[in-house]
Amino acid sequence: RACFRRATSEDPNSYYAWQCWGVLESRLGDVDAARKLFQRSIDANPRNAASYQTWGVMESNLGNYENATELFRKGQRRSRRNRFVLQAWAVSEAKQGHHKEAVDLF
Repeated sequence: RACFRRATSEDPNSYYAWQCWGVLESRLGDVDAARKLFQRSIDANPRNAASYQTWGVMESNLGNYENATELFRKGQRRSRRNRFVLQAWAVSEAKQGHHKEAVDLF
């Protein structure tokens, strides 16, 4: 965390540092902190589809499928054929038993 604090204080526009820090917090179970960090990443670069994808994966893993789907949609709008967004979205749909929707994303 200290490394991420330093990185983001040195370069507050480093969307990648904010995003990676969000992933760390998500893996450590602090989802509220992760959400804030993912949002900071998006604020720093709203065109970065990966920030939406990583946030969407976290929400899907938590069972927050509506939030996850909205995040995947936003990510896909930023990068129409981003395979990471589409794959994560498809996995989320499959988890919900929406197999046709999952296949259609590919």
